[in-house]
Amino acid sequence: MTSRCQVKFSLLAVCPWLLAGAALAQSTTAQGTKGQDPNTKGDDLLRAMKDEIKRVGSLIRLGLDPPYYTEYRVEDTVNHSITASLGALVDENDSTFRVPSVQMRVGTANFDNTDHVLTEAFVGDRYDPGLLPLDNNYLAFRQIFWLATDRAYKTAEESIARKRSSLKNMSQAEVQPDFSAAPAAHLILPIERKPFASASWKSEVIRLSALLDAYPKVYSSGVEIQSSQSTNYIVNSEGTELRTPEDLAYLRVSGHGMTSNGTPVRDGLVFQAFSPDGLPSEDALTRAIKALGEHVTALSEAPAGEAYDGPVLFEAPAAAQLFGQLLGDNLKITRRPVSDPGRPSRYSPSELESKVGTRILPEWMDVVDDPTQTQYQGHTLLGHYVYDIEAWPRSL
Repeated sequence: MTSRCQVKFSLLAVCPWLLAGAALAQSTTAQGTKGQDPNTKGDDLLRAMKDEIKRVGSLIRLGLDPPYYTEYRVEDTVNHSITASLGALVDENDSTFRVPSVQMRVGTANFDNTDHVLTEAFVGDRYDPGLLPLDNNYLAFRQIFWLATDRAYKTAEESIARKRSSLKNMSQAEVQPDFSAAPAAHLILPIERKPFASASWKSEVIRLSALLDAYPKVYSSGVEIQSSQSTNYIVNSEGTELRTPEDLAYLRVSGHGMTSNGTPVRDGLVFQAFSPDGLPSEDALTRAIKALGEHVTALSEAPAGEAYDGPVLFEAPAAAQLFGQLLGDNLKITRRPVSDPGRPSRYSPSELESKVGTRILPEWMDVVDDPTQTQYQGHTLLGHYVYDIEAWPRSL
């Protein structure tokens, strides 16, 4: 009861928090751009994130568990997509959105509000919108972050109270810190938004989709191109400031058929690049789509196979994906969240969790994870990065 009342009146207990919102416009007008960080010049969104996270750190000082870490993220995306089927345009869409997220940790790094089955549960009215305005309005950005931080703070206080309550009725076999500090990262890369060649790609997608009309056994099919130009922002109370582009374009092809006994068959292609200019040439795409039509036709006409139990050989693309799912996903060992005794939690343990120190691959096979590698045998690798999702540099 004490914790819940404390959360309910948390903002009333911090008077400057309420007053600062009303005085924000006046103080900003008075200060203007004096002393503005040159890295944020011309970027009102980044400047608002930095200024608001500093203000939050100076306001929330009271309470049983004051915040020790706050993080703001924004995904600023311009997206274009075109879909066609059998030579006819099906859909064309252009969208722009800015998605903010706020993470707040209260307590200490050894014990905070995270890793509980109800960590993200929020009870109450939400006043912060799910999207930021597309206009570069500095005051509007700060107001939304203020409201989102208010909700994150209340949620965190509720969560740590629930976590303490759950731990009173259970014992932990191994106690680990909930958080570890990271060195502050600074990387402000330029934002380059290239225009999407909508007319030429519409013509190309329609042409490619019409190729599958020559295969009667392909009952349904589609060709889609999507170009996404994103800028990811991360600002946290440890001093990290990141603005990095994350552009991606892909062309996806699908074909579906059916055997004589009614069994559905299908095949698909996905081509990816950092921009539409990096996708394969018209000739290469034409050959690949015709091969897909021939493959779906062959699958539709193939006789039913006999039951088989034994080794299976996978072709290169399928082998890589299978290897990634069986090994890569299982190497991501996550912590089991704290939950009340007798209440099941949504937790899928890794199949490798109990195999630490044991061999799972033959001695002749090596596996290397190198996020700094950008090329391999002349092919561009899309998975490289400078900083990972938690703002750790790739060199660590």
